[in-house]
Amino acid sequence: MKEQNYLKYNKQQNLVSIILPTYNSEKYIEKCLKSISNQSYKNFELIVVDGFSNDSTIDKISKYKYKMNIKILQIKTQNLAQALNYGISNSKGEFIARMDSDDIMTPNRILKQINFFKNKSFEGVLGTQAIRFNSSYFKPFVINSLNVNLKLDLLFGSPFIHPTVMFDRKIFEQGFFYNSEFNECEDFELWSRLSNKYSFHNLKIPYLLYRVHQYSASNLKSEKLSEYKRRIIENNLKKLNINLNDKKLYIYLKIISLKLNKDDNFIELNDNFLEVLNLIYSSSKNIKVDKNTLRYFLRKKYFRFCLRSLLTKNFSFDILDNSIFKINFLKISILKILRIIKLPL
Repeated sequence: MKEQNYLKYNKQQNLVSIILPTYNSEKYIEKCLKSISNQSYKNFELIVVDGFSNDSTIDKISKYKYKMNIKILQIKTQNLAQALNYGISNSKGEFIARMDSDDIMTPNRILKQINFFKNKSFEGVLGTQAIRFNSSYFKPFVINSLNVNLKLDLLFGSPFIHPTVMFDRKIFEQGFFYNSEFNECEDFELWSRLSNKYSFHNLKIPYLLYRVHQYSASNLKSEKLSEYKRRIIENNLKKLNINLNDKKLYIYLKIISLKLNKDDNFIELNDNFLEVLNLIYSSSKNIKVDKNTLRYFLRKKYFRFCLRSLLTKNFSFDILDNSIFKINFLKISILKILRIIKLPL
């Protein structure tokens, strides 16, 4: 059935534009290009937006021109957002897919995403799970799948793995482009603007190998990323009439960014986090989600916090017994075992 869908959609010319920004990407670009050329869905154009690379990047890309439809655009841009907007503006596809030059697609990624858009009459942003990897490890990059959870995730961080997403072109025809003022956090800012108008979904299977290395944006620009994230999170909370002072916002961001250490005071962390969770829970009408769904979602966030704070100063299991986000006996037992073996933060 799925293979029939692929053939039918190919005949209907559902062109996919894959937007690939590059700059001095010679180290990993060939594996990236090979994964794109090996896609089972063949009706795509690859839009390369290159910042005038001075290594062998363009030469390596040019070698693949006989294997797939490639358009190379060279332009100087200030950041990734501008490069993506330029590539999208010069694309023709009914669907827009993201890809990074150091990552690898699995062979059925584009096919599975196209099938979901068509079979579900989906209009919005569609991502997938991913596998983080480098020369020494492979680690699942697991994120939520359902629309309601992804919208709630906007209060805690980005709900998508950016290079996995595929868009309905209508999003950009409505003027929802990346905001270049949020350099390297342009995706999170875009999701926040799209959340009230479009549906979100992540496929439950990893269709991307996400490379982790010392030159990735998250490592090179961590301070700027933290500042942009602060602005976006603060704005998303304010949409629910939740206004945190600087100290509370700092602690909240520290918790949701998983930047806890042994010197942090668990009592202060816990009080602050529960206060924000309760404020979110009290805003269920503004979020347009039933309270049971919201409570279940926030309980998972609270348990995650407890896992990450096991070795903080003044940690106490007695404090975890609260009325709304109470952790059950099984999870308490898991926490106690992990604390005994001193699982690192």
